[in-house]
Amino acid sequence: MRQPITQRQMHKLAMSAFRKRSDVGMKQALKDRLLESANPFQSEQERRPKRGVVLALTISGLLFGSFVYFNFL
Repeated sequence: MRQPITQRQMHKLAMSAFRKRSDVGMKQALKDRLLESANPFQSEQERRPKRGVVLALTISGLLFGSFVYFNFL
């Protein structure tokens, strides 16, 4: 009769399965959300940030800069 799998063994099996697949996980989901789509034919090419992300970061930086300028300088 087979012994039941413990929680630690199951966790170890699940983590090894996730490590084998580079297309799954929070890191990959974040990359897909912030960067342009990857070209499957040129995997070595760097992915550029999406325009919306650059715009949001620029506006946030300007707002933060104006806040600091008008409140502390």
